[in-house]
Amino acid sequence: MLKHLLNRVRHELQMVKQQLSDEQLRDRIEAVVAQYSREAYLTPTQMQSYAQQIYENYRGLDILQPLMEDDSITEIMINHYDEIFIERDGHVHPYEHRFESPEKLVQFVHKMVKQIYPDLNEAPPIVDIRLENGSHVNIVMPPVALNGPTMTIRKVTHQPVILEMLVEKGTLTSEAAHMLKILVQSKYNIFICGGTRSGKTTLLNALANCIPNDERIITIEDVAELQIGHISNLVQMEAWQMDSKGKKRDSIRELIHRSLRMRPNRIVVGDIRGAEAAELLQAMNVGFDGSLSTGNATSSEDMLSRLESMVLSGTYLPVEVVRKQISSAIDIIIHLTQHQDARRIMEISEVLGVRNGQIQLNPLYQWVEQETGNAPADGILQRTTEPFVHTAKLCLAGYREEELESEFQHTAPARYEM
Repeated sequence: MLKHLLNRVRHELQMVKQQLSDEQLRDRIEAVVAQYSREAYLTPTQMQSYAQQIYENYRGLDILQPLMEDDSITEIMINHYDEIFIERDGHVHPYEHRFESPEKLVQFVHKMVKQIYPDLNEAPPIVDIRLENGSHVNIVMPPVALNGPTMTIRKVTHQPVILEMLVEKGTLTSEAAHMLKILVQSKYNIFICGGTRSGKTTLLNALANCIPNDERIITIEDVAELQIGHISNLVQMEAWQMDSKGKKRDSIRELIHRSLRMRPNRIVVGDIRGAEAAELLQAMNVGFDGSLSTGNATSSEDMLSRLESMVLSGTYLPVEVVRKQISSAIDIIIHLTQHQDARRIMEISEVLGVRNGQIQLNPLYQWVEQETGNAPADGILQRTTEPFVHTAKLCLAGYREEELESEFQHTAPARYEM
């Protein structure tokens, strides 16, 4: 029935020689549906549903529009015109609807790309675009994609993420969240690591929302995902944007280099993957304290090793020098993972320095598994017995050194005016 109605609407619109506004298009569609309802005896609810679906087919995101409006869905994956998957609450499910045909999916992709890059005659084999609502779309076209256009839409939430939300989800404890908030406000350089989809960007967003609102912040990402609503002096830059020929413009490394000339108090950088690590470490070492960033790694130690390799890929410094730069730049390293279908902080460590040629870590919090009867093992993020060593920035931020407890317990150290 929907296909028949679509054909009627297409025939009706072919006779229109002018460009219709959204309201005019909706009126035309509703008129066609109302006429058809007299033949097919549609209920008012059916009429409204068909009119909305047809309108979305022309001006919205077709069958994907309801998914985009569903805040519980975080990712949409289109493998084929009749094979669509969605991610909801960390779980992937098949979607019951599908495009009418392979040709319809190709038309949909070309229309989407054309809206963002009107000068492109056809979609490049691989293209990234950002929708008006901020969602990031990755498209892979034939001949790269063997089974037709493949599309992945990563939705962006417009609700700022705060640490309390992560505590409610069990990502970390309130005690650890309290400590991280103090460290951010005291301008400790923090690096977050973990695997893909482990929650690195979400935690980065939560930590960034702990930054005092009187600072100038510059964010640098491949795709702008951070929602930092409380900072008025905020500059956001992204590196994946393409020109009219579908070519990338600026790299993360170039944008970090440029940001140093823009008088930031701090810089917040999305995933570090290559030689841009050298630029980030330099920024942290030359006075941009309180900077935040993320990277892919299986552990805190692995992240330090990967950072070392990244820096060496773009410089010719001795390994010993690189390790000293890393240890002097990064104060805190946090490791996350996807744990039993939930995101968990596995470790929060302090970077102490280089000893015997190796970077030394001081674990402050570690995830400890606990058996719960016959149920699968769960656990909790627990404070270790190791004291917090580098308290200088805490003192500069106004915390009394004699009152700084190594555990960072639930009550904050007393503050005084500097």
